[in-house]
Amino acid sequence: MILFQDLVASFKDINILCVGDVLLDRYVMGEAHRLSPEAPVPVLHALGEKNKLGGAGNVIHNLSALGVSCFLCGLVGKDAAAKEVYSLLDELSACSYDLPGIDGWKTIEKIRFMAESKHMLRVDFEEKLPITTEAIVKLFEEKWRALLKKSNVLVLSDYGKGLLKAEVVKKIIQLAEKEGVPVIVDPKGTNFSKYAGASLITPNRNELSLAADGAPVGTIEECVKAANIVLDKVDVKGILVTRGADGMAYITREGLQKSFPARVHAVHDVSGAGDTVISMAGIGLALDWPMEKTMELATICAGKVVGKVGTAVIELQELEETLNDSSHQQIVPASKVAEKIKKWQERGLTVGFTNGCFDILHQGHLSLLDFAKSKCDKLIVGINTDQSVKRLKGKKRPIQGEKIRGTVLSSLSQVDGVVLFSEDTPQDLIKVLKPNVLIKGQDYKVSEVVGADFVLDQGGEVFLAPLLEGFSTTTSIEKIST
Repeated sequence: MILFQDLVASFKDINILCVGDVLLDRYVMGEAHRLSPEAPVPVLHALGEKNKLGGAGNVIHNLSALGVSCFLCGLVGKDAAAKEVYSLLDELSACSYDLPGIDGWKTIEKIRFMAESKHMLRVDFEEKLPITTEAIVKLFEEKWRALLKKSNVLVLSDYGKGLLKAEVVKKIIQLAEKEGVPVIVDPKGTNFSKYAGASLITPNRNELSLAADGAPVGTIEECVKAANIVLDKVDVKGILVTRGADGMAYITREGLQKSFPARVHAVHDVSGAGDTVISMAGIGLALDWPMEKTMELATICAGKVVGKVGTAVIELQELEETLNDSSHQQIVPASKVAEKIKKWQERGLTVGFTNGCFDILHQGHLSLLDFAKSKCDKLIVGINTDQSVKRLKGKKRPIQGEKIRGTVLSSLSQVDGVVLFSEDTPQDLIKVLKPNVLIKGQDYKVSEVVGADFVLDQGGEVFLAPLLEGFSTTTSIEKIST
């Protein structure tokens, strides 16, 4: 098991050099409720814009967010987009950079238009990089030599935009080998031979297929065969293939070494997930971890970022909560949940609370939880203990014990924590947790919701969830019995 305290201590001791294509990811966000009268297309009512580092810039952002010292080398234009890239990099506490501006060339931008967190359209502004291999090497060689002397790992983030030409890659890998620095590559294209000498390459499933002459990659067995095709042609030590919802697999010439399942509860946006994987793999390589530990960290972090909208990273505090969070393995004591809620609220997050017996989980419960999560950032669910359920429902209940009920609820993506209460109502528990929001079904009035007066007095809110007709635990039990 990865311990957060051990990670933080290790992060402070490493330096990572990243060389690659730097992009500016721009997001125009708003609402779309009507079609244009000019053409059959939706009209986006823009409500805001946000700029983020993309490409190799996102790799550096991932590393810096975890407190890892890192240095970025790349190229931009001499334009407003470049100034925005510089500004975003200056906000990163653990990052330094060398990004020369190229005359007459536009910094690569990807503009995504989004309605209520859903992609409507992406517009790319990019043109061929007007610089030769010789000019790139001349521009950076001495810088690379100096940086590699104090780097633990070299990360090459190749987005196919023209910086990492074959001879450039060959040169920098030679320099890394001279200093004994391992190289990890996020590859691009159909020919991975230019990455010869790398310790690890991290293609996704589609990229692996392209490099393996179109070989199928649907199953893990097919991925192994495709990886072997690449390894027969390319002098690299191993391939870490990311398989989306199927997790990832590490393959060498000796075959499959390790596979790891994904840790994803909800996917909102896969943008930049590969950057997160190569960042975490770079950390593992720098610390000389076994691949199993590296893959565990990569899957944890990638699973978190795909649950966010847009190009995203996992922050140090978020990683701490994820690694130390036992809510998805066991029911957490009320005192620890209260501590967690306080930290969330200090970060400006809205914490919601709902409760019930949840004896046999059915569609009505899921509808309630979906509604509840839509009203808050973090959702805590209180469940009656077995003795409490017996008092409320009779000696034949519960059908499932409190541990099973808590484990099932904890596994749901809507739920951020589960806590038991032994009383008939969660009145005392609510006073301990101090949530911002209470949620119950519309079979109650607000004045009847237990704890409503306390939450409202604290400046919170109470919401009543719509009910689904025909769904109840009693009905489910009757159907099972007949």
